[in-house]
Amino acid sequence: MLTAINFDGENYDNSKPLGLNVASNEFIKAFFRYKNQDNFPCVCPDENALNDFKQFAELSQIRKSNCIGVNQNDAKALASYGNIFRPDPNIVKFSWTRYHYGTTLYSLSGLVHNVATDRVRDIINQLVIAPTQDWDALVCPSKAIKSVIQTLINNWEDYLKERGGKSFSCNIQLPIIPLGIDTEFFDKISVPKERKRQRALLNIENEEVVILYSGRLNFLAKANPFPLLFSAEQIASEAKVPISIIFHGYFNDDFNKQSFEAAVNQICKVCRVIFVKHNDKNFSDGVWAASDIFCSLSDNVQESFGLTPIEAMAAGLPVVVTDWDGYRDTVRNGIDGYTIPTLMPPQDAGEDIAYKYFSGQTHYGDYLAAIQQSTAVNIRELTHALKTLINNPDQRHQMGQTAKERA
Repeated sequence: MLTAINFDGENYDNSKPLGLNVASNEFIKAFFRYKNQDNFPCVCPDENALNDFKQFAELSQIRKSNCIGVNQNDAKALASYGNIFRPDPNIVKFSWTRYHYGTTLYSLSGLVHNVATDRVRDIINQLVIAPTQDWDALVCPSKAIKSVIQTLINNWEDYLKERGGKSFSCNIQLPIIPLGIDTEFFDKISVPKERKRQRALLNIENEEVVILYSGRLNFLAKANPFPLLFSAEQIASEAKVPISIIFHGYFNDDFNKQSFEAAVNQICKVCRVIFVKHNDKNFSDGVWAASDIFCSLSDNVQESFGLTPIEAMAAGLPVVVTDWDGYRDTVRNGIDGYTIPTLMPPQDAGEDIAYKYFSGQTHYGDYLAAIQQSTAVNIRELTHALKTLINNPDQRHQMGQTAKERA
């Protein structure tokens, strides 16, 4: 089947890498590398988008001449492809265009990254009443994403039945397909020579155990650093070897930067904390090689999948993550690392938070922060997991290798 990509150039900027941007870049690279077709059609809105598409092709050793621009309003051209794929869930417009010329002309597929926003909610609502078919699909990277999408569809179907008096169903497929990464790349950047170079630059001793967090440094929209800082400090005060934490990424704003630094200064007296900027030229491929354990304690509803644990696993690191949304699909507790329990009030307790956001009374950041503040990570379990890995180098290695195979 020939697949055409609906490419508009959005979500591909990695100057400040969001998970969506990284996932979009990884997908387009994999498409060029592994899709067994001679030509690569691009359904694009303008010449700029087509030129960007060709630039991506060249990076994958695909000739620009093999990239074919397709007018998004040319029904005959679209019908020559079996599937039109868009790397987000917004396939509504294409379903109406296809409906005008014939719903059996081709299939449509989209990809859902984040289910917490009002934009995604509105798109799903529109999809339910749009002329989608049972040969169309929204790819869900995790069970959590599929559950939310299915609930939104069911709720809308119930409303239409109540409103119109007749049963109605949206039969779009919701396959669960995890997001992917270039595992060969992480294998190359995690070699002993690179480990030695990185640790020397960061003044890390040979016996020092390094815990890595990589991603956006935002305690409201990503993860509160307190549980990690508190647990690591407890362990460091008793450990026989030095313990360090590396925060690798970028701050959204000065408020987050100041908050992180204040927390480190107040909590960590023995455990060393190192900040490495995402654009540091000395660590252009990250600091995976310098690290011994990866830890990401997401407590935020916008984290519906999570790429960084898979990247860490591909780099051969054991992972300690919260038992949270897509993380629980990725990490097998006691095999690839440890999943740490979280606690939050029952769902009805957050009704006012959701209502204020979806009715436009509060902003997205306020909505995320309110839910995050009512979510707790089990610090006792976290400390036990980290201490186990820190005190057992052989177990770290074994879990890291198992994680690498899974990635």
